[in-house]
Amino acid sequence: EFRRVLFRSVARRFSLDTFRENLRATADLCAGGGIPLILGTQVSNVRTQRPFVSMPRPGMTPAETKEFTSAFDAGLGALGAGHPEDGFPFLLKALALDSLRADAEFAMAQCLESGGDRDGARTAFARARDLDQLRFRASSDFNAAILGMEDGTHVGVADMEPLFAGASGDSIVGNELIFEHLHPTARGYFMMAKGY
Repeated sequence: EFRRVLFRSVARRFSLDTFRENLRATADLCAGGGIPLILGTQVSNVRTQRPFVSMPRPGMTPAETKEFTSAFDAGLGALGAGHPEDGFPFLLKALALDSLRADAEFAMAQCLESGGDRDGARTAFARARDLDQLRFRASSDFNAAILGMEDGTHVGVADMEPLFAGASGDSIVGNELIFEHLHPTARGYFMMAKGY
């Protein structure tokens, strides 16, 4: 059994606050001992790793759920048939009904990528990762907390996400550098070492 962590939940805010406190405590401990600290952002596969858990938002009515499912299925069908332009409006409708569905956001990213909108796809893939209710991959807010620790004196940050994105097709990290959801390939580990 897994524990779902919703995008805008108390549990998620608590986890992020605790993470920030732990980062600060680590930095303070190192600074107290005169030890420089290098942190690294967490990189993950956003292009080919579907979200692990995507459940309906709390409070959806049966009618909303039915309407979402119909639109989502139509969008997936069009995407699967090689017609992303036909799937796009259906996925927009699905996300208007439930903007916290990671699976719908991932399908939207695939539609945008297939339609040639690389910037839109990059944003949607990252959002799909961030909305994933099974927290195996670090989300944007946790990476922002890591980046916010850099102080130019005792704490430095090796920012892995742009490093990996720069070596990925269309700047979207996929399985060319990450085996499954977050473990780098040999090339990815060499890039990490160079980044640090």
